Amino acid sequence: MARAIAFGSKRSGSNEIWTKPTARGDARPITKNGFYNQYPVWSPDGQEIVFYSKRANSRGIWRVPYTAGEERPVATIASREARPLRWSADQKIYFQNGGELFRVDLASGES
Repeated sequence: MARAIAFGSKRSGSNEIWTKPTARGDARPITKNGFYNQYPVWSPDGQEIVFYSKRANSRGIWRVPYTAGEERPVATIASREARPLRWSADQKIYFQNGGELFRVDLASGES
């Protein structure tokens, strides 16, 4: 059974990533940067979350520990809105951009 769910919400005024324990407890923001953050996906070990973020004139996939903390870029997206779909056990992030499917390797950063 999952210990928490992750979701994007504007409840704080900007689109942020939140988590909510499945058993009991309140939802809390994981990102607090004021950018457009959406489409969270859990890591296979449940310790991190990847998500799409639009920051000023930059778009990309970012990662953050599920307990909050330092947000780190994974991949820059040239156009459109990317939607992370899966974080595989072999450390690849699969995401949809427009009508196409892409993969980025977390170790090398190659798409």
